[in-house]
Amino acid sequence: MVCTILNTRRSPGQQRRLNDASEVHTRILQAVYCAFTGQPGPGPRFGQHWGAIGFQGDDPATDLRGVGMLGLLQLLYLTHHSPPAAQKLYQLSVSARQEFPLAVVSLNISRWALVALRGGALARHARRFGSHLAAANCFYCGAFYEFYARWVQGKTMREAGFVLKQLEEYAAQHPARLLRLAAAPEQAMAAAERHARPAA
Repeated sequence: MVCTILNTRRSPGQQRRLNDASEVHTRILQAVYCAFTGQPGPGPRFGQHWGAIGFQGDDPATDLRGVGMLGLLQLLYLTHHSPPAAQKLYQLSVSARQEFPLAVVSLNISRWALVALRGGALARHARRFGSHLAAANCFYCGAFYEFYARWVQGKTMREAGFVLKQLEEYAAQHPARLLRLAAAPEQAMAAAERHARPAA
């Protein structure tokens, strides 16, 4: 299934969609929710509880239309790549003064990963990591950790568009830096926290 999702001949809008008839898709969606929230079991397929991890409505499939199942798989990958880093991102996303829609930000970063992959920016890194999938996942994680480092500096939703635009440009220009960041996320996050400024 992963190979189908990352078929680079498709446009982002043609990525495999969340299929309610697929038990695998449903379990991935439920696993993402449980991994971030710490809930012992999944909630209903539809409902406001999805807002807790940053989806915009009652149905996560609506937000996934841009990058399909890749976006969901990368969210799940994030929780396995560095559970402490994933939890820091989640806790910041639900903080009183610096909240942000975790899933929406994640799906933006997944789109950047697809663009980098299709544009050839990850080709040589794919050889080093062993596959295009591995390189895309590490690029995604590195970009999300860089987002944390910027957001923790007192950013709020008023600045979200500006932060994401700047980070998208940075990611396009410096994929190697993001891949290095993905190798040591907890150290990078701790360094960012030491220089953090309170939200205005």
